Amino acid sequence: MADAPNADGNVAVAVGAEPCPVRAADGRPLAEIVAEAHEDGIGAAMAQGAGNAPKMTPEAFEALLTYCAEQRCVEDGASCPG
Repeated sequence: MADAPNADGNVAVAVGAEPCPVRAADGRPLAEIVAEAHEDGIGAAMAQGAGNAPKMTPEAFEALLTYCAEQRCVEDGASCPG
């Protein structure tokens, strides 16, 4: 599913044809989380987890948004689909 999480432990890079940043806890693509926050609100995005993943804390959610905002994916050699 994903390789080792980055330094903050919240984001990992899913390996495959196109490396994609994902939430380390459940492998959910960051693009999906950000889109859900935009469409349904931050609370909905934080509550939604894949499988048995725990609900996201506000600090973890902020870390994911910071990862995107600072374009850390470039350094990690990953990008969101689309």
